Amino acid sequence: MELEAKAQIINEFQAQAIPGLLQTEGYARAVMSAAFPPPVPHDIDEMLNARLERQQILDRDRPPLTLFVVDEGVLRRPASGKSVMREQYKHLMAKAELPYVQLQVLPFDRGVHAAMDGSLVLLTMTHTESLVYAETPGSGQVISDSQIVADCHQRFGALRSLALSPAESLDFIASL
Repeated sequence: MELEAKAQIINEFQAQAIPGLLQTEGYARAVMSAAFPPPVPHDIDEMLNARLERQQILDRDRPPLTLFVVDEGVLRRPASGKSVMREQYKHLMAKAELPYVQLQVLPFDRGVHAAMDGSLVLLTMTHTESLVYAETPGSGQVISDSQIVADCHQRFGALRSLALSPAESLDFIASL
């Protein structure tokens, strides 16, 4: 959360779920509740509050430039019913209209891609400092190794080139 709040640019590819910065409360609660072993309700409430508080960086006067690529499966996997997903799609489309947010969908028909091994978040802190954040079940890891960071920037670029354009992505989400 601290690094994300300080980042100038956030590039995120998600293969499993809507990016946390773009989740509605209902969607986030469904995702958090699906964990196993199941978290206690109090822990879900704390995690949910933290996630929603984290989203405030998009409402700052000078928010980070945020570029998201989501796998089509993220949008097609239902979370807690049609009304939750309908609200989530509307929320995605509204956030994608913001001038500092770009959202692209990577459709199934593009086949295999550069991130078949998982999601990633690139945080550009300054012109000379970038980090990679990778999650594993129950924890996350910040990577500062310059070669890994450079490789992940190339990987993200490859994903963006395969994905639908931002306008096509909005049309795709609207069709759902």
